[in-house]
Amino acid sequence: ASSAATGSSAWPCAPTNGATPPARQAERHVRSLSGRSLRQWQALVHTKVMFFAAHDRYENDQPFDWTTLTLDEGFADQARMRRVTKEICGYPPTEFAQRYVEDESFRIYRLWI
Repeated sequence: ASSAATGSSAWPCAPTNGATPPARQAERHVRSLSGRSLRQWQALVHTKVMFFAAHDRYENDQPFDWTTLTLDEGFADQARMRRVTKEICGYPPTEFAQRYVEDESFRIYRLWI
């Protein structure tokens, strides 16, 4: 039977009155599906959006400022952005940006964007 027919939900132990599941329950569900915490997913999204914005600025010959980019893309501060970028990419943002432009082994990133 479908979940609509039985009144059940895709959320385990979710309220059947149509209420939104508690935040902690949603976080556990995200982790069970993906193996990553909600915070890790948010960091991935912020980093991805930041790299797209950085790429756009690079392609349009706009001035490039990590501090402004950090705040524009939702990071609390530049230290957090640097730490998250290094965790995800293995390189600090400045080194990643330089390799993106110069290093042929980073060609896949250029194709992705």
